[in-house]
Amino acid sequence: MRMSIDRLPDLSLAGPYLRAIADCVAGSGADAPAWLARHGLPADSLDDAAFELPLAVFADLVRDAIATTGEPALGLLVGDRLGVESHGALGAAILRGTTLREVSGLLAARLDTRAPLVALDLVAAGDEFRLVVREALPRGVVRRALLEAVVVALARLIATVAQGTAPIVRIAFDDREPPYASFARSLLHRPVRWRERYTGIVLSAADIDVPLRGGDPVAFAALRRRADAELARLTCERPMSAAVRRLLLGRRGGLPRLPAAARLLHLHPRTLHRRLAAEGTSYRALVDEVRGVLAREYLAEPGWTVPEIAAALGYGDPANFRRARRRWRAGHAST
Repeated sequence: MRMSIDRLPDLSLAGPYLRAIADCVAGSGADAPAWLARHGLPADSLDDAAFELPLAVFADLVRDAIATTGEPALGLLVGDRLGVESHGALGAAILRGTTLREVSGLLAARLDTRAPLVALDLVAAGDEFRLVVREALPRGVVRRALLEAVVVALARLIATVAQGTAPIVRIAFDDREPPYASFARSLLHRPVRWRERYTGIVLSAADIDVPLRGGDPVAFAALRRRADAELARLTCERPMSAAVRRLLLGRRGGLPRLPAAARLLHLHPRTLHRRLAAEGTSYRALVDEVRGVLAREYLAEPGWTVPEIAAALGYGDPANFRRARRRWRAGHAST
């Protein structure tokens, strides 16, 4: 039996993020276990720090949570609930970083282990130092909620380690200004701009090398090794196909060919091919699956034409996308 494109593993958020969403649902007076049950998830999944779920299920959970709570700013509230302790060994290491440059570098290297749908780029732009959040989802309520949660959580992390020594200059979102913009500004206590060319946090370049009050280079090195060990353990426990799906989902501007993907995963192309074959799949099949998942999200959002979706998914000819869509539908119906 073929795997449904809606049941791809390891494409969504870790347990602490799901817990934060559930807490927001419960805080609104709704029944959080019933919300989970509607999507086939047990209540004890909230206590599993390594719990992950398919992108399609996560997207449905977010849409349902917003509808259930009546709270369009759900992403902001979720991010506000994610303190340093939500990030495990990574959070412990962050608290002992010696400078914001060091902390930002660790976040950029490890953020996808805590929020696998996103990645962090560090960009120097004149007198600014930007933590730019990158993802591959189509514009819509799920993307907005995800980016808001991640940006608010990052802002809380930066504020915690900086302890007032390096204030955030502003927060930027590349989406349109929402109806709850004033609430966002009051929650974040700093300038927020929309319709920017990127989404992320802006620091002053003059502040990123200032020693942090809680910095401890010896403790930071030890805790970073612990975080690396945690990541290595999780990586070993996950199949190679899951790592490839994560990689593909995080790419913008087209999906890489196998040689490029292997290099990004620090593998020889033949090694990647062999390991995927041992798991009963192939790189081409995984590309097709991830395109199918992303296509569903694009099609769920209004305003996207078939040619636009085809281009976003790397199809040079919309007719190829239409044929793939028919194949995905047929595969889904057969499961």
